[in-house]
Amino acid sequence: MTPNRGTGVGGRPLLLRSGEPLTGPVVTVSQDGRLLWRHRVVGPVPPSRLLRLLPGWMAQVDRAGGPLVVDIG
Repeated sequence: MTPNRGTGVGGRPLLLRSGEPLTGPVVTVSQDGRLLWRHRVVGPVPPSRLLRLLPGWMAQVDRAGGPLVVDIG
């Protein structure tokens, strides 16, 4: 993921790259077990394709909380 931190992105999307082919994956971002963002990608995702995580969920991040967990499943 780039940038690899949850601050200072200036409203730009975060970029995530898959290392393997995926079919209709669901991308989630959570913190301390709390879901911040969920998005289902329509169709196949070939290896090395960039996925964009739109920054709207960033306002929900607890700066004093635990690390962000990004999952593609």
